[in-house]
Amino acid sequence: MKIKKSLLLVIILIFLTGCSTISLENFDGDNAYKHIKKLSSNEYEGRLPGTEGNKKATKYIENEFKKIGLRPFKKESYLQSFRAISPILGEKASLKVIDKNGQTIKDYKLRKDFTEVTMDYAKGGKIVGKGLYNESFNDIKTKDKIILTSQNPHEENFSKILLKNRVKAVIRPSNKNNKGIKNNRFVKSVVLYKKQDEKIKGEFIDLIVNKNLFDELVRLSKEGKEISIDLDLKFPEVEMTNVIGYIPGEDNKLKKETILISAHLDHVGKDPNGEIYNGALDNSSGVATLIELARTIKESNIKPKRTIVFAAFNGEESGLQGSEYYTSSRPFDLIFTKVINLDMVGSKEKVKLEIKTSPSQSSKDKGEIKGVGLINTIRDLAKELNINYKINKYSFDGDHFSFSSKGIPAITLTNNSKKLIHTPDDDISNIDKNRLDKVGKLALSIVNYYALNAKDVNNISNLEERKIFFKNFFIFLLVLLSIIVLFILLYKLTRKEKLNKYFRNKPIFSTILFLLFLFSILIFNSDYEYENFNNTRMVSTNFYETKPWKVSDKLTTKKFSNIIDIDYDRKLRCILEDEKEFYLLTLNDKGEVIEKENLNLHGEDLKTYNKDIFYKQDNKLYKLDENNNKHKILDNVEGYNIVQNKEYQYIITYNKNKIKIKGKDIEKEINVNNILNLKAQIDDKNRIYIVILRRNKELYNLEKMYISSKGNISKIKKVHKLTKEKDFRFGIDKARGYIFYKRNKKDYYITFYLGRINSLQTKEKRLKVTGENGIVIDTKGLPQIKKGYNSQGKLTAIYHGLDKYNQGYIKLLRFFNGDITDRKTLYNDKQRNIKKILITSNANDEYLFWQEGKDSNIYATSSNPEFGEELLKNKILIRIDNIIQNIILAFILALFKLHCILPAFLILVLLRLIGKGRLLEKIWVMVLGVVINILFEIFFITKINQFIFSKEYIIIPILIAILALIVVIFYKYEKNNTSILKLFIIFIMINFIFITSLYAPYSQEGGLERIQQNEYFK
Repeated sequence: MKIKKSLLLVIILIFLTGCSTISLENFDGDNAYKHIKKLSSNEYEGRLPGTEGNKKATKYIENEFKKIGLRPFKKESYLQSFRAISPILGEKASLKVIDKNGQTIKDYKLRKDFTEVTMDYAKGGKIVGKGLYNESFNDIKTKDKIILTSQNPHEENFSKILLKNRVKAVIRPSNKNNKGIKNNRFVKSVVLYKKQDEKIKGEFIDLIVNKNLFDELVRLSKEGKEISIDLDLKFPEVEMTNVIGYIPGEDNKLKKETILISAHLDHVGKDPNGEIYNGALDNSSGVATLIELARTIKESNIKPKRTIVFAAFNGEESGLQGSEYYTSSRPFDLIFTKVINLDMVGSKEKVKLEIKTSPSQSSKDKGEIKGVGLINTIRDLAKELNINYKINKYSFDGDHFSFSSKGIPAITLTNNSKKLIHTPDDDISNIDKNRLDKVGKLALSIVNYYALNAKDVNNISNLEERKIFFKNFFIFLLVLLSIIVLFILLYKLTRKEKLNKYFRNKPIFSTILFLLFLFSILIFNSDYEYENFNNTRMVSTNFYETKPWKVSDKLTTKKFSNIIDIDYDRKLRCILEDEKEFYLLTLNDKGEVIEKENLNLHGEDLKTYNKDIFYKQDNKLYKLDENNNKHKILDNVEGYNIVQNKEYQYIITYNKNKIKIKGKDIEKEINVNNILNLKAQIDDKNRIYIVILRRNKELYNLEKMYISSKGNISKIKKVHKLTKEKDFRFGIDKARGYIFYKRNKKDYYITFYLGRINSLQTKEKRLKVTGENGIVIDTKGLPQIKKGYNSQGKLTAIYHGLDKYNQGYIKLLRFFNGDITDRKTLYNDKQRNIKKILITSNANDEYLFWQEGKDSNIYATSSNPEFGEELLKNKILIRIDNIIQNIILAFILALFKLHCILPAFLILVLLRLIGKGRLLEKIWVMVLGVVINILFEIFFITKINQFIFSKEYIIIPILIAILALIVVIFYKYEKNNTSILKLFIIFIMINFIFITSLYAPYSQEGGLERIQQNEYFK
C-alpha cells in the first residue's frame, strides 16, 4: 500500500512539473486587435521617429508594460533612449516641368508619379534647371545640375563622379511595380543605409519616377523645358526610444539566459498632403501581439526558468536602429539570448507565415546560420497548430538581422504583405483576427518551450562563457613568466656592486613591468579583421615546393597551356592542361599545394565536382571517381551540366533534340528541338532550373524550365530573343534567375523570378563594368558565375578586361533582386593579358583562379584571410600594426576622458584643504582613493556597456587596479623615499592608461560606433 501511495505521489509530481506551461487559450486575439486599432489610429501620425506620434506610441507601450507589471530593465525606467538620424519630409514635395517663362507645363504628384529617396547621398532642397539625359556619367559638366539616368547614383563609381561635378539632383526610372490596393502608388521609404552607418552627408536630391514619366522628362528636357524640384526633406538627429521590460527567470542556472520577444513600434509617418501611413500591419500588429503575450505570461503567475525580455524597438524602418542599439548597449547578455521578433503578423492576404533568419556575419562563424535549431523547433510547433509556414534563411530586412548577423539565434515571424507595405492602405481593415490569434498562440508556445519548460537545456552556454573568459589566457601566462624571469634577472644584477650603483633609485623594473602590462592589454585587444580579398598570389605547381603563394614565384614545372576547372570539396581541386595532358592539383584552403597527379585521360569538357571528375569522349559522358575508376554515364551527349543540393548530385545532359536529367532520385528525358546550348542551376528548394538556347529561324530563343524537388517538370517558357549570340551564362540569386550575354561586344543581362511567379521581368539591361574613376572596361568574354549564391542570397559574377588606358581588371559584381548591389576590384595591373578566369567557394570563402601573361602563369586570390600568406609572419605583422593603432586610439580616448580621474583628484584637493597636507601622507588616504577610483571605474564601464561576460564591469576594474598597484609598489621600493601623494598620483595615471587601453574603441568589432552612440560619450 505504501509503495502504491509513493508511486501515486511521484506520478502527481511529474504531472504537476510537466504542466508548468501557459494554456494557449489564454492568449486573447481581441486584446491584441484593440492595441493595433489604437496604435494605428490617426492620433499617432504614422509613428515616425522624431515626431510627436512616435513619442505617444512609446508612452502607450510604456504604460501597458506598467499595467501588466513587467519589471523595467533599468531601475525605474522602461525607456532606453539613444540618438539617431531620422528622415522627415516636411510640407513640400513637388516635381514640375516649366517653360522659359516659369509657367507650369506638367505638375506631378508625390507617390503617384514620383517618390523621394532618403538613403546615402540623398538630400532635400530646391532646384530649377535643365535636365540632361546621361547614362555613362562620362560627359557631366558643372552646369548640368539635374541628371536623368537609369543608373543607381549611389553606386560607388557613379557617386564619385556626381560629387566631383557637384550635381544637384538625379532623377531615375523605377524598375518595380507600384503598390497599394489599387497598385498605383510608390511606397514611402525612410531607409538610410550609409547615411546611418558612415554618417555621410546629403549631396544631391534623388527622385524615382514612373518609367513613362521618365521618358516624358527626357523628351521635354531635349525640347528645352526646365525641371523644378522642391523637396522639404531633412535628416535631423532625433531622440529615439526603445521600450524594454522583463519577467525574471527563477532557475538559478538558467535565469541569466534570455528569451527576447521583440517588435518594432515605428512606421514611416505622413506625407505633406496630410495622408497618414498608419502601419496597422507594419508593425502595430507585432507590438500588439508582444503586449498581449506579456499580459498572458505575467497573469498566469507561472514563473519562467529563463528570463523573458519584451522589447519594442524604434527606428527599424530607417535601418534597424533600435535593435542595433540594443545589441551594442547589451542590457541583457547576448551570449545567452534567443530572439523571437514579430513583424507584420495577422495579414488578411493569403500568405503563409514566414519564419525568417539570416547567416552570421561575424568573422568567427561567417555564413553559419545560428537560428537553424530555433527554426526547427518553431516549425514543429507550427505544425501542431496547423499553421502553414515557409522558411527563409537568407532574410536581411528585419530586426532579427541585428542579432543573427552577430551569431545570435534570432528569427522573425511575419505574414508579409505584398501590396500594403508602406502605403496609406495599411490600416486596421487588413487585420485578420483569427490569423493574429494563431500567430500569438505560436509565439506563446515558443515561450512555453524555451522559457518555461526549458526543454533545450544543455551545457553550451557554460562552454561559450569559458571560451570567452580564457580567450587570450596565454597572454597573461606569458606576462607572468616574463615578470618572474625579469625579477630573477634583476635581482642577480643588483647583487653586483657596479650594477647596483647604476640601478639604485631608478624605476627601471617598474617601468618594464608597466610596459609589459600595457602591451599585454593592447595585445589582448588586437584581434584582427582582414579585408575581403588579400593580395594576389601566383600558384606554384611544384608539389615539392609547398610554400604559400607569392607573386614573385615562378612555375617550377612545365608551363600549363590551360586552366580547365576548379572546385572545392574540403580541399581546392584544380584541373590543368599541358600538351593534352591533364593534371589535378589539390590544395588546402591556405593555398599550399598538397598533391599533384597526372590524370592519364584523354577527353574534352572536363569538370571537377566534389571528389569526381567528369569528361566527354566520343560524345559519351564519363566519370572518374576518387579512386581513378572510369564509369560511363550516358551516350549521345553534346554538352552537360552538374548541379548538387545538400544530398544529391544531378547530371543534366543534352544533344540537339533531347535533355536528360539523371540523379539518385530522378531520371528524366525531355524532348526539345534545335538545342544549341544549355545551362543549369539548383536553388535552395531543390528545384533544378534549366535555361535553353534554341534556334528559331534566324533568331535564337532563350527558354527556361524547372524540375521540382518531387521530379515534376514545368512548362517551357520563352524568356528572351537573341539575334546572333550562341553563348550565355546563367546564375541565380535567392529569388531570381539571371542570364548574361553579349551583343556587339556590349554586356547585357535579363532576369526572371524563380518559382511559379508568372511575371518574368525579362527587360533587357545593359551592364557597364567600370574601373577607376568610372572608366568603362572592355570586358573579354562572358562572366564567370559562381555556383548558387552567397550567404546573403546574392549572385556573384566575375568579369575581366582592359580599360582605354590598357589597365587590366578583374571585377567582382554581386546581384540581388535584379540589380547590382556590390562592385569590387579584385585585381588590376597594367596591360595584363588575362586569358581565363574561374571561381569557386566553400561555406565561408571564395577562391579565384586565372591565367595571365605570355607564359600562361596561374594566379589566384581569395577572401580567405589565410590564403597564400606566410601565416605566422602575417599574424605577427598584423598584431603589431593593430597594437600601434590601439596605442593611438587609446591615447585619443584618454585625452577626451580625462574627467574620469577627476574624483580621485577632488579627494586629494579636499583632504589638502581639510588637513593642510598632513592627511595626504597617510596610507589609509591612498586606500580610500583607490577604492573610490575603482567604484567610479565600475560606473564608467557600466555606462560603456561593452562587457562580454558576466560581472566584467566589476571584475575588470579590480584586476586593472591590482596591476596598477603592483607597478606602484615596485616603483616605491625602487625609488625608496617617495611620498604617498606621489604614489597615489602615479597609481591614478597608470590605472587610467590601463583602463582606457582596454576599453578604447578597437576593443570589439563595432566598438567605436557603440561608444559614439552612448550618451555618456556625447
